[in-house]
Amino acid sequence: MNPYPHTPSGMTDLERQLAFAQELQVLSNLIHATQNVDEIMLDLAEDICKLFACERLTLYAISRERNVLYSRVKTGINSNKDLVLPLNCNSIASFVALKQQPVNIGNVYDSLQLALISPELHFFEKVDQALGYETRQMLAAPIVDRDGQLLGVIQLLNTRNQLPFGMQAQQGLQQLCATLAVAFAQRIGQVLGPAACYQPLVDEAQISASDLELAVRWARRKGLALEDLLRSEYQISLQAIGKALAKHFQVPYEPFIPHRNLPYKLRAKLDRDKVLQQQWLPVAEEQAGLTVLATDPTQANGEGQIQKLFAYPAIFFRVTTRQEFLQTVDTLFPR
Repeated sequence: MNPYPHTPSGMTDLERQLAFAQELQVLSNLIHATQNVDEIMLDLAEDICKLFACERLTLYAISRERNVLYSRVKTGINSNKDLVLPLNCNSIASFVALKQQPVNIGNVYDSLQLALISPELHFFEKVDQALGYETRQMLAAPIVDRDGQLLGVIQLLNTRNQLPFGMQAQQGLQQLCATLAVAFAQRIGQVLGPAACYQPLVDEAQISASDLELAVRWARRKGLALEDLLRSEYQISLQAIGKALAKHFQVPYEPFIPHRNLPYKLRAKLDRDKVLQQQWLPVAEEQAGLTVLATDPTQANGEGQIQKLFAYPAIFFRVTTRQEFLQTVDTLFPR
């Protein structure tokens, strides 16, 4: 039987080894070159599975604050299903993370095979039950930086020839882990995309970068506002969120003011639906200019839309949270 099922059967063993190494290097170069590890891994997941001749892969990151592993990339699984595994050796991924050692298992349901690797090794069958999938072979390895800090775990599931993963796959996965470790390490402490305005929460130790990243993913998949998730799941106060927004946007934070009056000439050009759509609202005027309350001051005055409605010499922004903006709108434009 061909020990390298991803390559044509007519090739010699040496040719297959060289082809595997070349393909793995191409994948590694693509990972090194990207600024978005998740996106490139999603794009490359099928190619990785093809190279390693397996059905599926799962890439986990670690959240030390919550003491869990959570899936960042997975193939063959409904994208709305997050995998979150406690770090307690009750799953193979957690064992690999805690012990920082790779495992190669021919049958994850064979307790004797697991015991031969370690008496502490267990397969978490509930994942298979929840996903309606039967895992057989598994090759898993830790992703560790040069300082020995754990960054995550990668699992390859079910070989296409139904044999245990070979030595070439083990060595190749170690190389892939080294590539991922560099890519992960470069992103530690960086908050990108919709979470960038909450970076000050990380800087001030209100939440870790990994937990903020996890919150972004959960909010996106559950269709929730990130601010709401930070408040409900991480108990971060509106005031702390407001101060973070102020630091990010470099404008003062203004909390909800219950008894605010809006001059008629400002109110007359707006209505509730329009204010909710644009997410900004003029709240005060003076000779020097107009004070505008917004959830995102950088987006509020796109194409000079505020000046088009209100002819003032200057615009002074105040940032507020999404919740407090809605409270202000409810007060000034009741249903």
